[in-house]
Amino acid sequence: MRTYLKSAIAACVVMLAASVSPGLAAASTATWRTPAPYCGSRIAKSSGVYWTCTFDDEFSGSTLDTSKWMVGLSSQTGHTDGGLTCYTNSPNNVSVANGALNLTVRKLAAPSACTSYFSSAYTSGEVTTANHFAQTYGRFEVRALFPAATVAGINETLWLWPNQQTYGAFPASGEIDFAQGYSAAPTWSVPALHYNPRTTASWTTNTNVMIQWPPPYNEPGSNCVINQLAYNTYTVVWKAGNVTILVNGNPCLVDNYSAAPFNQPFFMVLTQALAGTPDPSLTFPQTTSVDYVRAWK
Repeated sequence: MRTYLKSAIAACVVMLAASVSPGLAAASTATWRTPAPYCGSRIAKSSGVYWTCTFDDEFSGSTLDTSKWMVGLSSQTGHTDGGLTCYTNSPNNVSVANGALNLTVRKLAAPSACTSYFSSAYTSGEVTTANHFAQTYGRFEVRALFPAATVAGINETLWLWPNQQTYGAFPASGEIDFAQGYSAAPTWSVPALHYNPRTTASWTTNTNVMIQWPPPYNEPGSNCVINQLAYNTYTVVWKAGNVTILVNGNPCLVDNYSAAPFNQPFFMVLTQALAGTPDPSLTFPQTTSVDYVRAWK
């Protein structure tokens, strides 16, 4: 009804303006354009040219904006976090409140079925911009507060996934995990690039490169340290031939990759998950809170 009324009002305004001046009618139609994404203060590239905001969600409402996001469901994707947790579209797992998106993993009193073949005592939350927003190259940023747990069992990931498996099944088509938190190592962000490098020479500790597939897999440097009890800012600057991942503005991982597979559109995914069997002392629920998600080109 709101859309219909808006269209009807716009038509009346244009008709009235046209009776006065054709130029005024043209100007009036422009007022109904969808506002451009916000993305906060302007940010300059190394060249001095400003990045252009292409996506922004500040989570200022009380519900998830489904024009930007879809909720990841195990029943639709088969995604069950390695057989540990079910992803559901429940306000217990995915909610927006007090200016933040909350993704929560919970433990149920008893296992519950989330697919025709899988049951779990754990449920969790995941959102993705699939079918809404994807981009080749650019700057992507998330400001988030990871759970306060300090024993093994919790994992959260902020990541990019290709629109199409152009180069074959994982890891051939690529994945960019620009932040991963583990409650077993709560003061680190552990990013990773997944792809099949042409040679192991593309991996080097000198540039803090972390290619998780195939090994080796190196421990992050000091620039990957986070404050577990505060919001941290996780950024990936993705260019042709280079991915730089930053934590609170400091370079944590740098990879100078070959063209493929990072030459195609990727969408964003935010996941609250489990990491192996939880430590018996781990309490639930555990929540990742997201202050904002932004992208530029």
